[in-house]
Amino acid sequence: MKTALILAGVAAALAAFECGSQYLKIKRDLSAQRQAVRDEWTGVGEAMESRAEIVSRLAAADASAARQAMASARTPREKLAANRRLSAVLGRLMTDAASNPRLQSDKAFAQWKEELATCENRMAVARNRYNRLLEKYNARIQEFPESLVASVAGIRRDNAYFKTDDAPEAPSREKGVRPLFP
Repeated sequence: MKTALILAGVAAALAAFECGSQYLKIKRDLSAQRQAVRDEWTGVGEAMESRAEIVSRLAAADASAARQAMASARTPREKLAANRRLSAVLGRLMTDAASNPRLQSDKAFAQWKEELATCENRMAVARNRYNRLLEKYNARIQEFPESLVASVAGIRRDNAYFKTDDAPEAPSREKGVRPLFP
């Protein structure tokens, strides 16, 4: 009887050790994955700031508020909101530029558009990598036993996805909105 109790105690201790070890491993892996998502977000943020700088060179007055919002944004959600503001300015800019033949033939404007296209491509690549990592992270914390570890450790789902439809749209002409190019 005494031997059975000792064996049961040893088995319980080994099981507890294994559970604790698994908990720490999963928590460390989830934390590393979350950090990879944050690191990838840095690339997205830098690409958005570069885009804001490029847009503001041509539409300084209209883009300054959007660029300031981008510069002061600290969280992915704030950066995404600032990026939507900048996309609206860019949409107006491109709509106005399309109807300005003088601007369409300007070499500096063509170079600006090329620089913007390159920046947009970099941003698309960074945003796709970020979204993929974030999706993997969110999927992983919903699996067992990771979901248990995540709930105990306070690790939460992150829904700060960078939507792919954030591309500039041609806005409708609203009353009181002045064109960027006369």
